[in-house]
Amino acid sequence: YDVPDRRKNHNRPVLVIGGIAMVVAFKTSIHILGPVPESVSFMMLAVAITCVVGLIDDLYHLSSKSLFATQILAALIVIWFGGTEVQNLGDLFGFGNIHTGPLTMAFTLICVLGVINAVNMSDGADGLAGFLVLISSSWFAVLAYLTNMLCLFEISLVLMGVVLGFLAFNMRHPWRRQASVFMGNAGSLSLGLLVTWFAIELSGKLDSSVTPITAVWVIAMPLLDMCRVMISRIRQGKSPFVADHL
Repeated sequence: YDVPDRRKNHNRPVLVIGGIAMVVAFKTSIHILGPVPESVSFMMLAVAITCVVGLIDDLYHLSSKSLFATQILAALIVIWFGGTEVQNLGDLFGFGNIHTGPLTMAFTLICVLGVINAVNMSDGADGLAGFLVLISSSWFAVLAYLTNMLCLFEISLVLMGVVLGFLAFNMRHPWRRQASVFMGNAGSLSLGLLVTWFAIELSGKLDSSVTPITAVWVIAMPLLDMCRVMISRIRQGKSPFVADHL
């Protein structure tokens, strides 16, 4: 349970099981789809690790260093073993495609960590993080379908389904004045990893049909929100990593 305190708006304990539910539903649905590429298998392993550590943090409040180390481990699994890498930045300046070359792993690691924390930091209001991920996964589904990447198309539909299931119990509306469940760090960290994985798989390869800048625009909202929050905290003399009022 998430127990109310001075920096939270809810007035009664709320179950923090949304992240676990989404990850279990996601993994179960992927297995139902049948055999998947090796990159998907390693992605699911990384998501499972992220979810478990996020759950431990929801229960016992781990240090930021422990969470950051987990993010690095998960990122290295999808990069090193899954082969999910940002190899191409596209034609950003009109002089031809820019390749990351020997900096591929380091650049991909920075991208993964950045998006994971962007989604995590957007989880400050009921429905916000889930809705942002739903929008991103919807566009990923469209891009995957248009480029005939049917495996990614199916997986993105699965992600949309599990996020919609969560939002049904998390978003406030006239018939629900308070969320029934929160996703917690188990959910926000896992969703951040999934969003990054989709973006890189769709656009990061040398022969990708989707341009990298297109994928950046798809996930721009949580990235811009993270920048806004960090700048605001720094201007107030606070650490950019200290939690705000919820």
